[in-house]
Amino acid sequence: MVPKQNIELQKEYSVSKITGRWGIRRRIRKLGINSETKLSFTKKSKLAYYKFHFTNCKRKRRLPANYLKFIKFVESDNPQLQAILFEDHSNISIDVFSNEETLDTNIFENKTEYKFNEYNFSINYLPKVSSIYGEDYQRKKLRNKVLTDFPDVFLGIVDFENLEADLNLVTQFIDMDAKIVLALRNYNPEGGSYYADFELLSKLLGVPIINYSEIEEGNSVREKILETLIKTHQNTEPYVRHIHINYGRQVEQSISKLKKFLKRRSKADYVASPRYLAIGLLEKDSLVHKLFDGLPCHKRVKRKADKQIKRLEKLYDDHIFNIIKKSRKAYVNGAITEITAGKKPETKSKKIDKILTHKYFGIPIFIAFMGLTFFATFELGKYPMEWLENGVDYLAKYLSKVMAPGFFKDLVLDGAIDGVGGVLVFLPNIFILFFFIGILENTGYMSRAAFLMDKYMHRIGLHGKSFIPMIMGFGCTVPAIMSTRILENKRDRILTMMILPFMSCSAKLPVYILMISAFFPENPVLILFGIYMFGIILALIISSFFSKTILKQREAPFVMELLPYRKPTTKLLLTYTWDRGKEYLKKIGGVILIGSIIIWLLGYFPKNIDYSKDYQALISAETKLEEPNIEKIHELEFQKRSEEHEKSYIGKIGHFIKPVMKPLGFDWKMSVSILAGIAGKEITVSTMGVLYQADDDLETGSLQNKLKAETYAFGEKAGEKVYNPAVALAFILFILIYFPCIATISAIWKESKLKWAIFSGIYTTSIAWLVSFAAYQIAKHFI
Repeated sequence: MVPKQNIELQKEYSVSKITGRWGIRRRIRKLGINSETKLSFTKKSKLAYYKFHFTNCKRKRRLPANYLKFIKFVESDNPQLQAILFEDHSNISIDVFSNEETLDTNIFENKTEYKFNEYNFSINYLPKVSSIYGEDYQRKKLRNKVLTDFPDVFLGIVDFENLEADLNLVTQFIDMDAKIVLALRNYNPEGGSYYADFELLSKLLGVPIINYSEIEEGNSVREKILETLIKTHQNTEPYVRHIHINYGRQVEQSISKLKKFLKRRSKADYVASPRYLAIGLLEKDSLVHKLFDGLPCHKRVKRKADKQIKRLEKLYDDHIFNIIKKSRKAYVNGAITEITAGKKPETKSKKIDKILTHKYFGIPIFIAFMGLTFFATFELGKYPMEWLENGVDYLAKYLSKVMAPGFFKDLVLDGAIDGVGGVLVFLPNIFILFFFIGILENTGYMSRAAFLMDKYMHRIGLHGKSFIPMIMGFGCTVPAIMSTRILENKRDRILTMMILPFMSCSAKLPVYILMISAFFPENPVLILFGIYMFGIILALIISSFFSKTILKQREAPFVMELLPYRKPTTKLLLTYTWDRGKEYLKKIGGVILIGSIIIWLLGYFPKNIDYSKDYQALISAETKLEEPNIEKIHELEFQKRSEEHEKSYIGKIGHFIKPVMKPLGFDWKMSVSILAGIAGKEITVSTMGVLYQADDDLETGSLQNKLKAETYAFGEKAGEKVYNPAVALAFILFILIYFPCIATISAIWKESKLKWAIFSGIYTTSIAWLVSFAAYQIAKHFI
């Protein structure tokens, strides 16, 4: 649309540019108005029309006042007239669209401004989507942009390997009354396994299609595409014609009824075509409904649309979303069958899918891949983990020798190194995990996993698409929360967000490996795999419960899209792994280091405590004996350090929350570690590294060994081991389930509402306590 113009009557104007959707441009041109046409306005009627006549022609014509926003006028006596006309004639705006899995092209050399001959192209790259419809932010933004700022021509990038899905997207732009040119990639008419008649497809769709490949994308192919864009803009391209996508007799009947009603409505602004509005009303598009807000006919429009939706759903016994999408798919499949003479292409992706999405083999293959991921994470990661452990231990011993005794030495060794070092050793495991998640995401197998789980996800009130954020949650819950935007339904997004904290993110992995290495060394991979699977199963159970209670709502079905497989380069996978792994490194150097020092300081002070006995006198008396009892001296030193810890600030905090955690088998140090983990689950391990120092003679080695050696110093359990397999299992399950980290709570708040963020923290912690209590009470009798 052009900026608002003040039209003066009886003054001659030259038409500089015509904008807007294709239908509006056609109607304006049918009135005889074209670029450089000269005309004068004679009268403005009360019925929102302008009367005008062309220069040298006195016959009066009528132009709707709302059309003025699509026509740029320049006063004919303007001295800059020719320069303005030439500039507007030579400037062409292009919006480039493509499917989310289609690779970027180099047609415009990645520029937003491109000059070709006398023409200047202004290029805007639209967000990559598989469908323009949906209530997520990206799709709503795309539709709003297109409706409010229609370009001169759309350029669609179509991949032959993903022809069906890409043409489905093209049909949606055709519905929006767009002028389109298609660039076809990955099609070799001579060396391919079969022939497709894309010239026929051009005629069927009314859209020029230019074949190109990345290899051939030189100047000649680029020039051909640019020339086609120019011809399409100037209406000289022979293949360009306006068509309607046929949705089938019954759906077309509903579209027709809504169209007729909309054409009669008052205050029409013509921004969107009545046909597009009718389809949008049937699809319950919130942006289309918003166009009618404030108009007298708003309620009537909604009633008319609801009536047609009910008619179609009753007729097809299906949800309206499915009805429309299946109709589009049928149209696209018909077109593909037409151009391939009935030989529907079997792409490489479809051949692979015969195996990976097989009815019986698909899920076992997926489980095997996840098993391989955990095997590699644990078994391959233990070698560099051991190297890092030795490196941290060597650094601690070296600094212990060269640093003078005192507060600063204790801070560096017991606070920084034991805290950060305890987490740093798990870095190789984190990188390996992200590498395998990168394979899932960048090959296209992620969408297959969602497809495989779709049937089972429906049973718990979710779609297969929700499985994608769940898998992403294995890396980090925050981007997984953000990725729920791909879900079209608000209720589905909230339900998925509520169960994502049960996914074992990379921050929880160090806790798992620490406990499994120490207390389940016989079957580490099986235990790790079981923990991840338990999180998924628990999430599915909770989802099923919520979908029948607090988030009960009728499902809004959709068609699952299987995007083509991609072969990720080694560089891409390594870059993906490093980009996500370095976030873990940043946490080690930032929040984990600061958290470790704070925990250590809280455990170091106060120094003036009242001991339960005079340890110094008892130790001194024991050492003066002719044959000192070394074991008793060690025990006294251990009790003294333990009492210092228990009466420190951190000990007081731990003892305050200990009554709540005692039924789970946790001591006060474990309770503090859990509390610290609210800031970030990685801090749990660093906190344990700082707290479990009471009997550290620098010979016990790694944190795993310290945990196995930890004993109660006082009370009824004095001398007993703090940790055993039952306690370790309960601790792992609590870490898996309880309060999401602060960043996750913030993401839930941002993507939904504060009440859901608060609810998430309360209910997950409650379930964590119950599950851990049951696990501990049962496991202590068996393991």
